[in-house]
Amino acid sequence: WISKTLIILIFIINFLFLNKEIKDQSILYSGDSKYGYLEIKDFKDFYILRSNKGMLFAQSIFYKNQEYKENKGRIDIYDMFEISPFINNSKKVLLLGLGAGTIPYFYKDIPDLTLKAVEIDLRVADLGFEFFHLGEAKNLEIKIEDARLFLNKNQEKFDLVEVDLFKGMGETPFYLDTYESFSHIKNSLSENGIMAMNIYDGSDGGIIISPTINTIASVFKNVYLVDLNSGSHFILASHNEIKLENLLSSSKMSDFFYKKTASFLSQNIKKIDFDESKLVFTDDSSPLEKLNYQAIFKSL
Repeated sequence: WISKTLIILIFIINFLFLNKEIKDQSILYSGDSKYGYLEIKDFKDFYILRSNKGMLFAQSIFYKNQEYKENKGRIDIYDMFEISPFINNSKKVLLLGLGAGTIPYFYKDIPDLTLKAVEIDLRVADLGFEFFHLGEAKNLEIKIEDARLFLNKNQEKFDLVEVDLFKGMGETPFYLDTYESFSHIKNSLSENGIMAMNIYDGSDGGIIISPTINTIASVFKNVYLVDLNSGSHFILASHNEIKLENLLSSSKMSDFFYKKTASFLSQNIKKIDFDESKLVFTDDSSPLEKLNYQAIFKSL
């Protein structure tokens, strides 16, 4: 599988098929890694890294045009991750799923923030340095390793653990969406630590998001959901109640893009309670792969 930052980029689709200004879609790189096909495409204002020919699932993105990023018209999963450290003023962050380094690049100018990123595919990380300016993230340590194996032995504590792990067309490896896996993440958090997670579910009935978030709620007392539409869902979870005062009182609220994103989060977040009547994924029993395939075919 390939860990990656995954979103269905509706704004890309709009520009590809509706905006006549974008006509040159050059392929900057294509090739195979140990885990599958990789391709980097140039869409004038941004690059994307993807692993499926003919699909617009983006593992990573790099904005060449900052004005385009700030005025793209919608809030996406990258925006949610970008402001996450400001929710609890995180200083030590763990990223499970480096991809080509979109998130570390966003964090490169945050003072006193250190970031450890886990990525299973060395070639994906190498492409980050070659095309996505990953070398500018001086506060970054990269571990090339399976995320679950890392969690199983981890003894460090982090203020923020960001989970963004996918393979193929958006399905999460089942062993990273279980009660046991989330328990390891919980044990990796500091006293006021937060888990932030990207979940993709392209189905109409929420057959992925519903049991996944219930599994998270079986581990964490406080779980919150932000529906980003187009199948992307942003999850926050913590030992403690998550309050947004730090986020909304930050000096960065003077920045238009930050204020827009923080306001969207505060207006669309909702608390999710554990429902013992619903499914919980475990290492011993998880139909997640079957559900993933059902969701993929229903969304096509």
